[in-house]
Amino acid sequence: MKGHRYWSNGNAHAFACIAITPEGKWYRFESITQAAQKLNLNYATVRRYIKRKIKPQNGWQWFLEKDNNWIKHIDDGKAE
Repeated sequence: MKGHRYWSNGNAHAFACIAITPEGKWYRFESITQAAQKLNLNYATVRRYIKRKIKPQNGWQWFLEKDNNWIKHIDDGKAE
């Protein structure tokens, strides 16, 4: 609820994230909230994907951009 001390617009502590498809396409999102909204997913689900607590059924791989672990998964446009 706007005005509540814990209310946020979703950008307060935003971390950019990367999603890589099995076909090798990758997408950058400004925040986990943005990724959830654009892909019609739950915010908590995207966080669990990034933290590796659950594995996406569609084969996508999720990373925080700042970790740079995602770079090694992109090889000539194909995800490893």
